[in-house]
Amino acid sequence: MMALDFSMAKLAHQQWKFRVRSYLDGLEQMSTAEVSSERDCEFGKWLYSKGLVEMGHLPEMNRIERSHSELHASIRAAVDAKSSGNLEEAERRYQEVVRLSGEVVGLIDQIMVKM
Repeated sequence: MMALDFSMAKLAHQQWKFRVRSYLDGLEQMSTAEVSSERDCEFGKWLYSKGLVEMGHLPEMNRIERSHSELHASIRAAVDAKSSGNLEEAERRYQEVVRLSGEVVGLIDQIMVKM
């Protein structure tokens, strides 16, 4: 696997946030099957193949692993909640997506400074 382009990883996580918002607003279709696991997205593939091996000594790496996993879980939960008609829960989960996306992007920035 090639080295991770951190700028693209940040962009991809921000795009997921906007995509979920569009889904909740009825502007886009989405199913939980489309929401990859934290190990299947490009960032997750890098994280679990090289990232933790090469950079696991950085405290930000453990935090990013947790936040990234929680982000994917919150995206799935938001999509599930909306598809089952629980709009209040979907919005609550979306707020988690926003917070966790910010954490992931911030941690990527911190890691980039240390490289």
